[in-house]
Amino acid sequence: ANVGKWHLGTAALGGRFHPTNSGYDHFSGLLSGGLSDYYDWTKIKGTTSTPVTTYATTDTVDDAIEWLDIQHGQDKPFFLWVAFNAPHTPFHLPPTDLHSFDTLTTTQSIIDADPYPYYKAAVEAMDTEIGRLLNSLPADVRANTTVIFMGDNGSPGQVARPPLTNQTAKGKIYDGGINIPMIISGPKVNNQIGRAHV
Repeated sequence: ANVGKWHLGTAALGGRFHPTNSGYDHFSGLLSGGLSDYYDWTKIKGTTSTPVTTYATTDTVDDAIEWLDIQHGQDKPFFLWVAFNAPHTPFHLPPTDLHSFDTLTTTQSIIDADPYPYYKAAVEAMDTEIGRLLNSLPADVRANTTVIFMGDNGSPGQVARPPLTNQTAKGKIYDGGINIPMIISGPKVNNQIGRAHV
């Protein structure tokens, strides 16, 4: 299954790049790359479009858990790719129960003036929801599941912090654009901490 952001082709391209035409049995999420509003967006489930008012990160995890619940009784290997839209522009305030930034406002001019704490809140919200997703697995399934977490690019320039700048962040070939997190955990993984260079 593929749940969340696809960003590898849309129905406008004749449907040939739709996830279910690319090897996935199930898809729910967003075919394009970004959302203009994390609380008001259109989700594709299979080939059906549905308006959604649930926070996108939460909705993605809801769909992933729903699909996993179906798999639990089948006693066979599964592959689930979960791709979150946030943290990403537009910067926003996630639901308050998903992060610890209690003093943030929803006033867009304030968010635009200093998006960094909102970006951090979106990262924490994603982390909270990933925890909910992993906790939804029965203990024996979780113990036998390999989990890979990785980013697809560096942080946006608007939230870059020294020594990085807007010119050395996402979209650039400097460390700020290409140095991404990657964590692999599972029964066949040795517990090693290190940094891989390519």
